[in-house]
Amino acid sequence: GRLQRMQRKLEEKLKASEQLRRLARQVRMIDTTDGVRIDLVDDADFSMFRLGTTVLTPEATQLLAAIAQTVSPETGGLTIRGHTDSTPW
Repeated sequence: GRLQRMQRKLEEKLKASEQLRRLARQVRMIDTTDGVRIDLVDDADFSMFRLGTTVLTPEATQLLAAIAQTVSPETGGLTIRGHTDSTPW
């Protein structure tokens, strides 16, 4: 279905770059009643935002560009979620 097609296309894009390949595990695609939800998940080795800011890291910018290229031809509902840290600045 749609979710599997999007996952395959994104995996192909991420595999094309060594830097993006390691970020593939940060992306979760979930089929919901409203459409596909894409969660972008931080871990100890990857942060979407510069510490204490809402400014995307260069790696996150590249990841979002790959996701945008993947989902742009798709129709239907789509939600992308990401969260910054709670570190005070």
